[in-house]
Amino acid sequence: MSTSGRRPRQPTPPQPREAQTANEVNTAGVGAVVQAGAVHGGVHVHRPAHDPVVPRQLPALPDQFVGRAAEIALLGQAPGAGPVLVSAIGGTGGIGKTWLVLRWAQDHLAAFPDGQLFVDLHGFSPDGTPMEPIAAVRGFLVALGVEPARIPVDLHAQTALYRTIVAGRRMLVVLDNAADSAQVEPLLPGGDSCTTVVTSRRTLHTLITRHGARHLPLDVLPDDEARALLVRRLGSRRADDNAEPVDHVIALCRGLPLALAVIASRALAHPQVSLGELVTDLRELGVDALAEDDPASSLPAVLSWSYRALPATHKSALGLLAIAPGADIGLPAAANLIGRPPAHARRVLRQLEEASLLRQDADGRYAMHDLVRSHAMAAALRDVPADERHQALLRVISFYLHTARQAKHLLVPAREALEVDPAPPGSTPLPLTDLRSAFDWFETEHRNLLAAQKTACDEGDEASWKLAWAMVNFHLRRGRCHEDLAAWRTALSSLERMPDPVGGIVVRIHLGDACSQLDLHREAAPHLHEALARARDAGLHGYEALAHLMIGRSHELQQQDHQALQHASEAVRLYTQVGNEPMRAFALNATGTYAANLGNYDLARRNCDEALVLHRKYGQESSQSHALDTLAYIDHRTGNHQRSIEIYRRALQMRLDIGHLHGAANILHRIGHPYLALGRRREARTAWQEARQMYRRQGRDREADQVDRLVARLASITDDHTITHLPDSPPRS
Repeated sequence: MSTSGRRPRQPTPPQPREAQTANEVNTAGVGAVVQAGAVHGGVHVHRPAHDPVVPRQLPALPDQFVGRAAEIALLGQAPGAGPVLVSAIGGTGGIGKTWLVLRWAQDHLAAFPDGQLFVDLHGFSPDGTPMEPIAAVRGFLVALGVEPARIPVDLHAQTALYRTIVAGRRMLVVLDNAADSAQVEPLLPGGDSCTTVVTSRRTLHTLITRHGARHLPLDVLPDDEARALLVRRLGSRRADDNAEPVDHVIALCRGLPLALAVIASRALAHPQVSLGELVTDLRELGVDALAEDDPASSLPAVLSWSYRALPATHKSALGLLAIAPGADIGLPAAANLIGRPPAHARRVLRQLEEASLLRQDADGRYAMHDLVRSHAMAAALRDVPADERHQALLRVISFYLHTARQAKHLLVPAREALEVDPAPPGSTPLPLTDLRSAFDWFETEHRNLLAAQKTACDEGDEASWKLAWAMVNFHLRRGRCHEDLAAWRTALSSLERMPDPVGGIVVRIHLGDACSQLDLHREAAPHLHEALARARDAGLHGYEALAHLMIGRSHELQQQDHQALQHASEAVRLYTQVGNEPMRAFALNATGTYAANLGNYDLARRNCDEALVLHRKYGQESSQSHALDTLAYIDHRTGNHQRSIEIYRRALQMRLDIGHLHGAANILHRIGHPYLALGRRREARTAWQEARQMYRRQGRDREADQVDRLVARLASITDDHTITHLPDSPPRS
């Protein structure tokens, strides 16, 4: 290397003798001291080499741990990959985050030969005070062999020293039960030789975005792993001897590991107490049945720590969500429930989700674990004023009713209308624009609509029976006859508490019809005839006509077509009298059907043709398909089988287009007969098989059994045998 341009080094001048013999030493912070004599030139001091301290701080793994193979496999990718955040979804504390990390760490100790650090940051704890980062870093430094006197006072200096010591070392750092990202960041080692795993009940977005943490969400245990946990703790013999109570425990704990562990521990500690008694406590007391003296093992205590950390507005929202009707809730309904605009409600829901008290599924709906709901419901009863709870329920019920009313109108425009009260302040129905959106909304919200109807009944709100009215056409088109009957029974129950003259007529008409659809004719008749008498006495001729229509349908389902025709004809007269043409067309359909059943095909065709003109005028596709269905039947019975098939196909397509699956199954049943009359047995069999599948899905076993008999008889006939008719009674209207 060239040295040009450098000045020559000057020799060091000799020092005075006093300086040559100086040997004072500052012994502060030094161990053994060796005093030397006169020293000439530089001094090099070498301290004896010591092996670095290898901390082993991981707690013992609870023996309740089972399963989690997929999550362990994902954690197995952690070494050298940056921080990993393990958080909870679908639950809260007690979901097994720490157990999972400890299980994985114990299986991978060889990957961390330089030690493992562990700290519980008390983000959610009995005293409600998270650990300060400076205390956690100091603990790590002590564990790494730093003498307390050498630990700096300042957090930044402590962090720098900590990162210096662990640099290049292959270590595992577990930061358990973190409150937020600010608590975690000073504890992250530098470089990429260490692996850091963080557990929290919150989703720590800063850790993910700023430090590239991989997020491993943790859900409840599936039933098979929940069962394995109980068997492991109880022993296979006791679990087998108590198979039914074990099933109930699994169902009630809903895969929450801490809940399962508490029940198992109780069963072991008190062998004289049967599992059945523990199940009864859990069913009656909910989350309070899982209280323990040790707060860390008490589910109510663990949940209370999460609840206590929420802002007041979020506590209120969580409580209202807990008492809301239905097992889950969509954003529009939640916004109505808490009385806030959707954008504000979305932020609240997201923050509750990040606190692991709520979960959002792939369809964007929000739900909470049953035990979390039990705790939040108790908190709502304690912390949210009764009037505030009542108004929230009225808002969400009103949301369901007004949106369902829109959806019903899209399904059956120009059908009988029903007035509902204006929505209360803070309640805004969801705008629906077309038939598809109406069906989709009904399908998505159906369970919540039924739950809202029961809640309305409990709250003394007339929406209870009006929700049944709003759902009836959806139920009938989808073949959900049992659910329709349940809705009308709830409606009648609500009217016993809050009498309503019009409601009493409407509910009894539809309750009677729902019974008739399921062949419960003895139950149907009193409701139908009482509704008819009430409507006649009140001079409500429109409802009187509707009662006649439903009585006629009940008679027709019992193959009493003469009586059916009489009632349908009276309905035509009354609808003509009140000037309700859309409903008059519906009554003409009915008279055409009953006349065809009696063999009076001329009368049947005239009435159905007239009805078809009116249905087209008012855009009633469902009723158009009904009229075409009857006209196709007339053609089949009068020998015009090919035209019958063509009309049946048109009617079938119309019913499929509008989602009328109940009626579509009926047409598939009937179209097989003209196919058979033309010798087209394969097409007849195909139609009947499709009808049978639809009947089974709709729970219409009687009709499905009829089709089974047709298919069996068709299969029993040899191929060379000509057959054009099988006796049958196809389903009526």
